[in-house]
Amino acid sequence: MKNTSIMQHSSRNRSAPFKRVSVIVAIVAVAACAAFFSGAVMCKDQPAAAIKSVHSKITIVYADSSLKSKSAEAWIVLPNKYRAETVDSLRIRNGRNEWILNKRNNRYHVNHRPSDPPIQVQRWSTPDSSVDAWRHVRPDLTKTNIKKQLDGVERDAVEVVLPDVKGGSQKVDLFPETNTGRIATKITYQLDDQGKLVWTERVDYEYNRDIDEKLFKFVSPAGAVLVQDMADLKWAPDAYLK
Repeated sequence: MKNTSIMQHSSRNRSAPFKRVSVIVAIVAVAACAAFFSGAVMCKDQPAAAIKSVHSKITIVYADSSLKSKSAEAWIVLPNKYRAETVDSLRIRNGRNEWILNKRNNRYHVNHRPSDPPIQVQRWSTPDSSVDAWRHVRPDLTKTNIKKQLDGVERDAVEVVLPDVKGGSQKVDLFPETNTGRIATKITYQLDDQGKLVWTERVDYEYNRDIDEKLFKFVSPAGAVLVQDMADLKWAPDAYLK
């Protein structure tokens, strides 16, 4: 369902022993969106129909100072508009076509997919629903309700520890919105088998903000080369592709 040549993290991030789970909203995903959403359970007071748009920012910081921090930003307007951008790549879907640009070599590919299904939002995501989803693959996880600082402010949070079969673990802090209970910030800490920090990933979500339609218009950069096959985009081994 997802295109691994586009959605994978840097090949240098080999220490991550299992896939991270993103927790904005659940969708029946098209390839363009698969990296950003996963299963959850609907809040009783927040029907899925209330979701109009989602904006997210992602930042990964490595404990190894020789590795550069990575970041991505994504905009989604339902039912079928999507934009994700990193320093290496740009991906835009406007409801009719999808463009993928390799910024490093100025190559781009376009998919004409009028038959693709729309992005179908199923439910909101909360700390409890995310933990329930993780239990299916990590039944030995631990969950703790805590108070924790976020950007200098003490907030209610849920701390989850996800052991890994290879001896490492992930600790995830989930900060919900006060009025809705939806996850607003997720911070993941990847630890090795000695308990040392490998990387930290922070994802901030903003729901139903106004998103400029111009973001879903692709303008070919000067000198860009259109390629017919995805393989011809020729991603560098260390490209960050979210």
